[in-house]
Amino acid sequence: MALDVTLQRKVVYRKFQAGSDTKKKNNLSASFGQYTGRLCTLQHPNLLTIYDIDRNDEGCFMVTQFIEAESLLDRLLQGPLSQVGVHNMVTDLLDAFHSMHGVGLYHGALRSDSVKRLARVRGGHRYLIVDLGLEKISSMLTGRSDVLGDTVLTAPELLDGQGEADARSDLFALGQLCYTCLAGGHPMSGSSPEECAQVYRNAGMPDLKEYADGVQQDFADWIMVLLDSEPERRPASASDALATLQKISLNAPMPNVAGLTQAVAEVAAHEPTPISQSVTVFVPPEKSSVLDQFKSLPKNTRLMIGLGAAVLSLLLVVVLSTVFRGDGL
Repeated sequence: MALDVTLQRKVVYRKFQAGSDTKKKNNLSASFGQYTGRLCTLQHPNLLTIYDIDRNDEGCFMVTQFIEAESLLDRLLQGPLSQVGVHNMVTDLLDAFHSMHGVGLYHGALRSDSVKRLARVRGGHRYLIVDLGLEKISSMLTGRSDVLGDTVLTAPELLDGQGEADARSDLFALGQLCYTCLAGGHPMSGSSPEECAQVYRNAGMPDLKEYADGVQQDFADWIMVLLDSEPERRPASASDALATLQKISLNAPMPNVAGLTQAVAEVAAHEPTPISQSVTVFVPPEKSSVLDQFKSLPKNTRLMIGLGAAVLSLLLVVVLSTVFRGDGL
């Protein structure tokens, strides 16, 4: 890590050692400039931003965005990812691949530490490729064609060092990364490039569901297509792979996002309760006479009502006598 004193921001400073062949150094200028120019102009939310690439007397250096986030390798040390998490990851990375491949850039050396993940406010993570171009620049400067990626993720056509990275080899590596994330490891881990190449070309990868429980069949099948030993049988491009992925609907709950969706708690199974024990039926009271209703009142209430009626009757008599007496006058 370094500090950009002009813009007061943290950056990553990487230095590459060039080979000692002066003739190669001189012939490198055009191809190196073209390649690094494409890297620097590529802007995508799922790719690390490259601020500058240049050379000096000591070699070549690259200045990139500083991302403080968990690497996929660190996350895998805690165990496998859920199929929803892997689905989100591969969607992000396919989007990045589409942008890369569209300008003629291919990774060719994908590893589990090539990817970092940033927590999203709405839930889940955003996945970024953080080492695009490193393998290519290194091979251009040193003249070596060694595969610097993870052997078990590398397409068989690249393992012998003769093939060139392309869209289909990147998709193979991405499929192997998905396989590793779901299984929590890889059945070829620790194998040599020759052993991996032989297995991938002859036997092929064992079915993902042998190592990862609970993965939906159509999603597992989609990943296995990426892992076909023959490049021509893999999707032709990242956009083709993404189009088929989007047709798969995972049978999984939506994330618990405030204001949008809420997880539904699991309800324990129980025997249904008979209606006679659980439903109270309301029966309206039968009609009764005024006298019956009066008799049902408390004794004190009945006495007060009787006294009130007597007073009213007496007042009525007085009023009527006064009226009649007045008429006689």
